[in-house]
Amino acid sequence: MMKQTTCYGCDKREALTVTMPMEEFDKLEKLALSAHTDEKTVEKLQEELESCIQTLIEASAAATITQDIVVGNLVDRKLADLAKTHKLAVDYIEKVTGKKIDVVLAENAALEAEEDE
Repeated sequence: MMKQTTCYGCDKREALTVTMPMEEFDKLEKLALSAHTDEKTVEKLQEELESCIQTLIEASAAATITQDIVVGNLVDRKLADLAKTHKLAVDYIEKVTGKKIDVVLAENAALEAEEDE
């Protein structure tokens, strides 16, 4: 079983949720409850805390990389859709006008220039 914990102080811009095995969470909880007694427990807690901090840093880096990949994939998909739409529009204009797209664009530019005068 996994336990989700949220670190609200890690980054002021957003909360970071980390999932860890339940056994690890239980171990940390037991260490925290017994921390008030001996120095060895305090040292263990400090080691566990450092380990948790390192895990959070690694999870944050992995989340950032994953987010960048997802955003990149979305952009690639949108660009592919736009390219396909552009190709379909060009093919349609060329079929309807019987002219190459460059000629149609040049004619449109000339008409716009005449209208602006």
